[in-house]
This record gives sequence, C-alpha cells and structure tokens, in this order.
Amino acid sequence: MNYISYQLRSEKEVRTYLKDKEINLEDRHLVVQRLKELNLLDDRTYGESYLRTQIRLGDKGPSVISQQLKTKKGCLKKVIQEVMPLYTEEKQFDVGYHTAEKALRRFQGKSHKEMMQKLSLHLMQKGFRQPVIQLIFR
Repeated sequence: MNYISYQLRSEKEVRTYLKDKEINLEDRHLVVQRLKELNLLDDRTYGESYLRTQIRLGDKGPSVISQQLKTKKGCLKKVIQEVMPLYTEEKQFDVGYHTAEKALRRFQGKSHKEMMQKLSLHLMQKGFRQPVIQLIFR
C-alpha cells in the first residue's frame, strides 16, 4: 500500500516491486487481484494519467509515448489503443511546435535545407508522424 500511495502505478510496476521484495508468486497474484478489486490498480487509468502528464510536461510524440507505455510500464496493446486518442492532432501540433522551437536554437547557423532536415529528423525521433511534422513546418 505504501508503494502505490505516492503515485499511480501500472500492474507491471507493482508486480516488479513485489518480486523485488521477494514475495512469492501466488501472493503477488493475490495482492494484484485485491488492488484491482479495490480500484487502486487500473492500467487504463494509469495510461490516461501518464499520457496527460507526458503531453503537459514532455516533448514526446504519440509513437514514443505508446512505446514507453508498452515496454517500460507494461500496458497491454488494447489499453494503449484506448488511451492514445486522447493525444489529439491539435495537442500533437502544440507539443511538436514547442519541441521544434526549442530544437531550432541548436540548428542555428546551418543552411535552411539542412536545418529543416535536422528538425524533421529530430521530430521523428521524438515520436511525431510526418503529417504533424508538415503542419509544424507550415
């Protein structure tokens, strides 16, 4: 209870924590099941919260965020598909535009073509898709 009291946790994070504390497998399953029954552990709620936080504070696009939810946080593909529509194209544009402005400072002194190529590559690495990148360039 102490572990989940500080912030929302994904099911994978709780299972990993319990494993690190050397709790046996059967008890881990019981603990996770009980937390789910009490609505203290819900990957969908966690995914929504994580996505909103990344949109507000981060500079990542939808591809990188969905990859983080899958690999680092252990969310199922179904959960990720349910929460990703919250990252609308308008929000992607806002985050991408801010990221591009920040990155442009590093690319000063380069030719226009080279600057645009580097910026495009930077945005793709951050997880933005080509249509959003084109909107940002316009």
